[in-house]
Amino acid sequence: FRRRWRDEAGRQHVQRIPLGRTDAPDFTERLAAAQRPATARGAPAAGSIAALVAAFRPVLATRKLADATRRNYGLYLDRIEQEHGHRTVRGLRPAHLYAVRDSLADTPGVARNYLSVFRLLLAFACERDWRADNPAAGIPALPIGEHEPWPAELLERAIEAAPKMLRLAIVTQLCSGQRIGDGIRIQHAWLRDGLVQLTQEKTGAEVAFPVHPLWRQEIDRVERKALTLLYDRSGDPFTSVEPLQAQLRRLMEGLGETGYSFHGLRKNACCYLLELGLSDATVGSLLGMSAATVRHYGKRTRALMLARQAAETITAAQVLPLRTTPVAK
Repeated sequence: FRRRWRDEAGRQHVQRIPLGRTDAPDFTERLAAAQRPATARGAPAAGSIAALVAAFRPVLATRKLADATRRNYGLYLDRIEQEHGHRTVRGLRPAHLYAVRDSLADTPGVARNYLSVFRLLLAFACERDWRADNPAAGIPALPIGEHEPWPAELLERAIEAAPKMLRLAIVTQLCSGQRIGDGIRIQHAWLRDGLVQLTQEKTGAEVAFPVHPLWRQEIDRVERKALTLLYDRSGDPFTSVEPLQAQLRRLMEGLGETGYSFHGLRKNACCYLLELGLSDATVGSLLGMSAATVRHYGKRTRALMLARQAAETITAAQVLPLRTTPVAK
């Protein structure tokens, strides 16, 4: 929910308030609280985390960051302000940060990002003498593990069970091999010539890749409501990847699976292209990866390909030398 208000100087502010899942018992109460008019909202208390966030936002705006990174930082700052803005900066202890991290154990990637932005915010507090130390420093992130490519059987089940927009998102990631942040940016107009060209938000890399027939088929199955292939319930392009990621987590829970994410589909795409016999350089160009990353992502494919080649050699060779003449006694 986006809450908007103007301060005494007439400047407009926007606060993004996470509401959680719509089927949560307290969803109605959380929504009602978010919808209350913000006209009576005063300035944050001096020395509070809310005041620190307000002071940090203009500084963050001056830093050189990718648009996607800046947007994500803003979302996590909103969340920190909403959930911890009442605390004092000086009263924050490492135990509080450990509790924040551990409360997000089911989503270790979110926990890692949340803690990273909190650490950055508190480093700013140290620079401006709001406190002498950074209580978030040295707190280890939860292990995420390596993103796993989806097994073929799981991929088929997920596509069959997914709602239409999530289904299109899955196929888009599988056929494009891009990050989900770039996937939500792809527009219908970019597919006109059967070849998509885009600049990756995270790396700035220029990539171009063909539109696979499976992808085209899934695109045609979904009503066109926005400039982008993927859009939210209101028919507007996604401004964040979190709604789709939340849908995917719920889908995987329903299928009894864990450990699979959109990024795993990037590995699927890499492995598929390698199995076609394309070189590391070609695959890297299509997906916006370095050759080293291609080799790392495709290590299982290479193991299988090498095993097949070895099998041909081994089965064609003689394990024991066959004698054609009798052995003298």
